[in-house]
Amino acid sequence: MRTSRTVQSIVVAAVALTLVVAAPAVAEPTVTPAASATPTPTATPTPTPSASPTPTPTPTATPTGGPTPTPTASPTPTASPTPTATPTPTPTATPTATPLADSEIDRRYAELGGPNSFLGAPVTAEYDISGGRARDYQRGALYWTPSTGVTAVAGGIYGKYGSLDRHNGRLGIPLADEQQLRAGVWKQRFAGGEIYFIEGRGGLVTWGGIGEGYRARGAEGGRLGLPVTDEKPVVQGAWVQDFENGLIYWSPAYGVQVVQGAILDKYASVGWDWGRLGLPTGGEFQTQWGQWVQNFAGGAIYYRDGLGTWTSWGALRVEYARHNWELGDLGGPISDEFYEGNAWKQNFEHGQLIYTPGQFRTRPWTEPTVRNATSGDVVYTYRAGCPVGPDQLRVVQMNYLGYDGWIKRGLMVIRWDTTDKIINAFDSANRASFPINKMVNPDVYQGDDPTSMYENNTSGFNCRTVVGNPYRLSPHSYGRAVDINTVQNPYFDGTRWWPSNGTRYIDRSLNEPGMMNGSDAMSGGMINQGFFWGGWWANRDYQHFEIQ
Repeated sequence: MRTSRTVQSIVVAAVALTLVVAAPAVAEPTVTPAASATPTPTATPTPTPSASPTPTPTPTATPTGGPTPTPTASPTPTASPTPTATPTPTPTATPTATPLADSEIDRRYAELGGPNSFLGAPVTAEYDISGGRARDYQRGALYWTPSTGVTAVAGGIYGKYGSLDRHNGRLGIPLADEQQLRAGVWKQRFAGGEIYFIEGRGGLVTWGGIGEGYRARGAEGGRLGLPVTDEKPVVQGAWVQDFENGLIYWSPAYGVQVVQGAILDKYASVGWDWGRLGLPTGGEFQTQWGQWVQNFAGGAIYYRDGLGTWTSWGALRVEYARHNWELGDLGGPISDEFYEGNAWKQNFEHGQLIYTPGQFRTRPWTEPTVRNATSGDVVYTYRAGCPVGPDQLRVVQMNYLGYDGWIKRGLMVIRWDTTDKIINAFDSANRASFPINKMVNPDVYQGDDPTSMYENNTSGFNCRTVVGNPYRLSPHSYGRAVDINTVQNPYFDGTRWWPSNGTRYIDRSLNEPGMMNGSDAMSGGMINQGFFWGGWWANRDYQHFEIQ
């Protein structure tokens, strides 16, 4: 501002008067521009020097162009006309800075309605944060970065954000404004995770490994639904978070794993992660048979419609592994393990595992099916003139325990009126885990009985003569006779033993698997069903049973 000429004249006169009155000479003070064009005179006729105008301090730089702070006033000089012995020169005034334009934060605040908005009045000036700026308000905050622009954090989400140290905490800066997902549910994304505000639950955060797993599975739009709790620590350095339809675990050993659905219900019933199963080691998967499986550190959980949800663990699971889990002969579990008859047992689709200390045993379910025989079933074992034809025969398929301890499926052709007896007898053998080497249709061997015996085959109908007596029709021709484990139970025709590879078992004191003695589970089951055992004949036929 330029000083008027009139003012300059008055000042010169006052200075001259001062030089006459005061003996010491002093330097003329530096004239500082006055704050107004007309000075205020004192009450006396003698003019008083104009007070030096208060210098305007340099404002603190505000990169975002916020309002200039109010200057601090300097002291007013004394009104006495007598100067001090050594007057202090008046400092040169600093020019007033040109106000900066409104900041991005200010413009957004104005757009939202200023003090009348959901944010309320400001409670701080703008301040620096890492990579941007921020300003706090009564009910929230505004953040600005070059990449995100201005974002608002307010309401229930702001309360949760504040409890986590806001931008200084693990979440970092907001990446976008909150969005309402549906009635009573809001979400806001941050650099380090998300905050959900859910009426009735409050603010909940998803972040870290669990947050990544949640997003990878569709977040709130996926099967898991919305969060129910924050994450919390559990066993072995792991963390878990509850969602509406499942759990997400993160652990140093197994990473991110989800437990949900029927498997989750079973997991809860056996004590979650602190129970016998421990932490999940993988996600659920479906086998080729339609069963859902999830593995845990201490075992597994199986689920399939119609079979229920069951656990597998401990010693029985070790044996189950030898059977190739659910893909093997046992199929999936249909019960948990249980203790009965001084042994631990577990039921599976096709049989039962039994454990006593130091010993495992497999018991097959017989699972028989019966159908009418066709000419295709007896291509080599039936010919014209045989006492029974295909119309009187039935094909029985049933499970048996192989010599390797695995459950196998066998086939036997027998007369229609012996089917129930055969099924009951073999079921008795299965309950005792009596092993059968093989059970195939003799048609496989083109009806040649010596070959079938050598192959240690268990079979029924075969229209043929007696081995060693070509003039006599075999009882097998009627479909009411069965040979079982032919190698371990050889046949003597009066001259020689059949088959040739079964002579070792002429010694019946061996008592090896598959051998029959009349009181074992297999021969006992046949006898109980009304069959006669060839082991009682003078010419021993240990493999043979027939019924009149």
